[in-house]
Amino acid sequence: MKIKLLIAIAAVLCGPVSFILAQDIDSAPPVVIKTIPEAGTKDVSPGEYDVQVTYSKDMTDQSWSWSTAWENSAPEMIGKPYYESDHRTCVLKVKLEPGKTYGWWLNSQKFHGFQDVQNHPAIPYLLTFQTAEATASAVSGGTVNSDPMSAAQNWLALMDAGVFAQSWDSAADSFHVAITKDDWIKLSKKVRQPLGQLVSRKEIVTQTNASMPGLPDGLYFIAQLETSFAALPGAVETVTLARQTDGQWKVISYLIRPRTAEQTAAVMAAQAWLAGIDAGNYAQSWTDAAEYFQGAITQDKWVVALESVRKPLGKMTIRTVDSAVTETQMPGAPDGKYVVMQFKTAYADKSSATETVTVEQDKNGNWKADGYYIK
Repeated sequence: MKIKLLIAIAAVLCGPVSFILAQDIDSAPPVVIKTIPEAGTKDVSPGEYDVQVTYSKDMTDQSWSWSTAWENSAPEMIGKPYYESDHRTCVLKVKLEPGKTYGWWLNSQKFHGFQDVQNHPAIPYLLTFQTAEATASAVSGGTVNSDPMSAAQNWLALMDAGVFAQSWDSAADSFHVAITKDDWIKLSKKVRQPLGQLVSRKEIVTQTNASMPGLPDGLYFIAQLETSFAALPGAVETVTLARQTDGQWKVISYLIRPRTAEQTAAVMAAQAWLAGIDAGNYAQSWTDAAEYFQGAITQDKWVVALESVRKPLGKMTIRTVDSAVTETQMPGAPDGKYVVMQFKTAYADKSSATETVTVEQDKNGNWKADGYYIK
């Protein structure tokens, strides 16, 4: 027993001798500080997936060791591994099957491909995870992203988790054309990452339409969400998706704008007022407007103006908020509390238009239209 004990102590003391000799960070071996998915995760979504491993130091490019942990432990690879622009995160795109357990040794006793730029091999790391079972829709031939709102929520979850590279990968081809992967990661780290953890997110409005301003005809879905982040309590997210030829919905654009609760109330009032105009209730829209508006134009002249300007545009097909700005002074109007907003709008007979609506808060706290302009 004593001999075995001495052997065990010797093994412990002799094993990491090379690491004990390190006197500073530069001479210490790199270690895994983050993986996506996290080791031990049991509900990873099956399908194409970017497995990511982040090390504590800059790594040697084109050098890695993704070794199987047991027979057939690795999924099907899609392309070669690569390092992101931070030189620390190695990405391997794979195809995951439902209900399976996967595992790699990232470096091992035999393979030492993961090395820092000074050729120090990384400490071996065992990454294992399990995929979720196939859903009923997958078994019947459906797709995970066949519902646009679910697709939007799944994509936003990637952004919330800080998996910006994967959010780019899962977006539509047109998204990839608009911005490169590296630029998207940089932009997301600059804009989304500082906002911090998601606190709450609720749907404001969703729209589905066959056309979008400046885009070819197809099928589009827009979701506007009232969102609160740790560092930005009031924001509105706009996520636009397009249905692909295989029936899946993929993100084509994403926008975050700060918006106060007051601005949100003003926008909702403006949208309700515009809905009356869309329905052809021109006289009622004058009645529902602010006193200043009514003093500037008679009801009859307002109806005539809409008949000549708005009616020829036809049915409104889609409308999204582009901006909302709070003002206390407006040219030619008394001081007060105003919100000036612009909408990107498409009509049956005008595929792209900009509507500018100004609303004023009256003495009862209600927001009423003070001005309207279509361009």
